[in-house]
Amino acid sequence: MANNNDNKVLNVPHLRFPEFMEEWEEHALAEYLDFKNGLNPDVKRIGRGLPFISVMDILADGTINYDSIRGKVEATEREIENFSVEKGDILFQRSSETLEDVGRTRSAARWRRSARP
Repeated sequence: MANNNDNKVLNVPHLRFPEFMEEWEEHALAEYLDFKNGLNPDVKRIGRGLPFISVMDILADGTINYDSIRGKVEATEREIENFSVEKGDILFQRSSETLEDVGRTRSAARWRRSARP
């Protein structure tokens, strides 16, 4: 267990794996992940083009697979470069009409190739 000779309050859980001895460290997710807000296309660009992961894909159960993406969008080369999704990416819903849906996540799995926005 972490050294507590000074009888201070330590940042350790009551229940833990025995191989972890030190205090917990707090880190921001941004130290480990890249955050992007995603693409918000004009309605005129939706319906044709490249696969487009929408809020409805995030709200659906399970992982998001390339073949199951419902939407299409016309995207610029810059948008493709900035917002393409790769296998293993985690998609986070940052807003919603209902409080329960804020913060929902889905992972991108079984990618044949880069899914573009």
